[in-house]
Amino acid sequence: MCTSAGWAGDARFTYTWPDAEAKARASVRWVRERAEAAGIPVLEWHEEYFGAGAYAGSLARPTDGNEPAEVIGRVAWRTDDPESASRPGRGIGVLGLGGPPGTTGFGFGRPPTRPTQLLAVDAFHVDRKLVDPGVRVQVEEI
Repeated sequence: MCTSAGWAGDARFTYTWPDAEAKARASVRWVRERAEAAGIPVLEWHEEYFGAGAYAGSLARPTDGNEPAEVIGRVAWRTDDPESASRPGRGIGVLGLGGPPGTTGFGFGRPPTRPTQLLAVDAFHVDRKLVDPGVRVQVEEI
């Protein structure tokens, strides 16, 4: 059975070398701190950092072999209502000019993208005697 689990929004930031991961983490931190300062009632945050070479490919050759050429930082959040879910993503466009250098794009968090409704799947017991275990296929030729 599915029940409402709130609403979600997310934002993605792709940064290039040098310091790609640090830049992505700074942008994600900026979104979270801004939302918290505005009192947006976020129930849950999720951060992830992934990728290397997705945009520049073999053209990006960092001098430090341990540092990725590119990193995509993604932050997602869950709220109780769609209005609250849309708020943390507002204003992230300023990171393009005023944020860490080297950004190559933003993800779904930017308006006019709408928040996504979340569903929780809850298991429940049904007595086996009440369920017909058979599968019947009826083919009708036209």
